[in-house]
Amino acid sequence: MHWDTIKASVIAIGDDRVRLRLYRFPGTVTSAFTEHLSNLFDHLVLLDSHFVVLGDFNAPGVTDVFIQHGLRQHVSNPTRGNLTSGNLLDLVLSLDQTV
Repeated sequence: MHWDTIKASVIAIGDDRVRLRLYRFPGTVTSAFTEHLSNLFDHLVLLDSHFVVLGDFNAPGVTDVFIQHGLRQHVSNPTRGNLTSGNLLDLVLSLDQTV
């Protein structure tokens, strides 16, 4: 899957779990990006299977989309910079409590 705002690829299907890798190209976060992301999560939920989304979203402020779909972010510390002023760029999302 590839849109102007996000690139997605399935990296594994098995053990009743789908693993999806996402990459968002750097730039302004647009409504098109949040709409594509929301649509993607809608489709994943319809699979009725466990899934994990791994990615570099380059998009601060899209947590509302995660919350809307009941997704849990499993990375809690900054993945770029230091612990006090770093950014959380790398995401691991699922509906489950653990991955």
